[in-house]
Amino acid sequence: MPIMSKISIPKVLSRKSNEFDADLAEKYKTQNAALSKILTTSDNPAKEKHIRTLVMCTHADRSSRFFWRMIRERSDLQVHSVLCWKFCYILHKILREGHVNSFIDANENINFLVTIMELYESIQGPYSQLVVQYCILLNKKINFHTVNAAFPGTLEFPNTTNVIREYGANMDSLFQLSAEIFDYLDVILKFQEQVIIDLERNHVSSVSASGQCRLFPLIATLQEACNLYDHNVRVLFKLYSGIPQDILIGHKQRFDQQWPRIQQFFKIADTLSFIKSYLQVPQIDRPPDFSMTTDKFRADLVQHMAPVVIRQQPDEFDYVIEEKSVFI
Repeated sequence: MPIMSKISIPKVLSRKSNEFDADLAEKYKTQNAALSKILTTSDNPAKEKHIRTLVMCTHADRSSRFFWRMIRERSDLQVHSVLCWKFCYILHKILREGHVNSFIDANENINFLVTIMELYESIQGPYSQLVVQYCILLNKKINFHTVNAAFPGTLEFPNTTNVIREYGANMDSLFQLSAEIFDYLDVILKFQEQVIIDLERNHVSSVSASGQCRLFPLIATLQEACNLYDHNVRVLFKLYSGIPQDILIGHKQRFDQQWPRIQQFFKIADTLSFIKSYLQVPQIDRPPDFSMTTDKFRADLVQHMAPVVIRQQPDEFDYVIEEKSVFI
């Protein structure tokens, strides 16, 4: 007869439970330490290495629940607008580069974002209105990716595909997608304009610590604006090749209104040494011609090149970004 182990089942379960609790405690300690180093009242930009820790933890945990738990435990976010500004930036980075399930967690905490936005709408402070605009942007990003789950958080498709291949030739879907991209870009452009206005109004130098703290999020929004612009141009070319032009009058008007604002965003970013130290900013010289009646249509369609943002500094994020979002 085999000798039975003297270790009882309850003790084994208890040991595993203790190990699990210790692992959770260590994870919480690591993330809380990184968050505490970022969320300071000092008027300077967060260090990427601490943000990287939080982003990588979402991949290890396959969620951002620890992050949200720590954020909800901090009452100082409702007092110091600069803390809220940094929180928004961390969340933006997690949504862009963290685990795909971070969008599920963000949806579950969307009321927290709304509460923060409503709070700072009524508070006068150095970052108050910037926080409001950032909350609006984050809300739009969460909603866009929830509705359009094919888009990765970075809005960059792999080299082997693009937005048309993902969405196929369904003109109704592409028509709606274009409208949603216009909406998303409007919010990004409004956010960028508010940041520049805030710098000028408060006489803050773009090379100062305070200026860099305000400008840091524009690195991500510039990348998103480039990707969204490229996706929308490709979608519009596809729509114009399959839908009568009179149906697309509204889309054409929105594009004509938005294009110079995007061009201006790129031009302004290219004058800011802080932004240029991180990115090589692309320029767009002229809007594409979507009119099927012109010879330029086919030429522009064939020659269209995506405005690419090139990182000047090595990317610190060396983990794998999931290519396709999946929502359960």
